[in-house]
Amino acid sequence: MGLVPLIRHAKDNDKKAMLEIFQMFEPKLRKALSAVHQDLRDDFRQEVYIRLIKAIRNYNLTNTLDIGEYINKRRRRLS
Repeated sequence: MGLVPLIRHAKDNDKKAMLEIFQMFEPKLRKALSAVHQDLRDDFRQEVYIRLIKAIRNYNLTNTLDIGEYINKRRRRLS
């Protein structure tokens, strides 16, 4: 299943869809965490998952932005 359909399901509280999204991002997350001190990795991983959940729940499916663009836009707005 593609990312947009998974997001649609995850927004409807489908835990399996949310886990599948996490699995899609896991290789990139693992690579990014390799640069973080080992004692902090679990905390950073948890924070990434929390932010990913929030981004999915707030994502407007009728918007033309893809999830990457949406996350970057939110990040700029929050900083």
